[in-house]
Amino acid sequence: MTRFTIPFPGLRRVFFYLLLFSFVWAVVSGNQGWEIGALAVVAATLTVLFYPVQLLQVRPLKFISFSIFFFYSSLQSALAVTRIAFHPALPLYPFWMTYRFHLPAGPSRTLFVAIISLLPGTLSADMEESFIRVHTIGADSTATRERLALQLYMLEQRIAKAFGQTVSGDRGEVQREYGL
Repeated sequence: MTRFTIPFPGLRRVFFYLLLFSFVWAVVSGNQGWEIGALAVVAATLTVLFYPVQLLQVRPLKFISFSIFFFYSSLQSALAVTRIAFHPALPLYPFWMTYRFHLPAGPSRTLFVAIISLLPGTLSADMEESFIRVHTIGADSTATRERLALQLYMLEQRIAKAFGQTVSGDRGEVQREYGL
């Protein structure tokens, strides 16, 4: 019995992506609209071939640890915001904080920006090349600012570990920069 082999290794990638994107189109469209779907499949395949995506190097155990942290932070954030919103005597101090990134640009920084809003009372609002503006509410603006700066740095460290990266600077530098 003769085994069918593809003569060029690059053709395997082409066939793989054609099949992958065809499957995705069939699932998303309910296996309809192939007039447009065929064009979309070919366009997606050509895009991936000519502009390859760099695969992320994720450390599985660190990522599991980060996932637990993510769940815990989500729960903690929900409880803290509920407490702040429904406590009648608690004075609120909304304010903006500019935080300088310590993670390298790329997927890890993007994840960091997306997850900031899970910290209690925070919302990532405006991002520049080297910093992000974060809106937050707290009972005392000075204490909240100090706590938030440290939480953001610790979040960057966790994300860096999950991606096998390191953050620039150290905890002492962050403490000096934000007056801790």
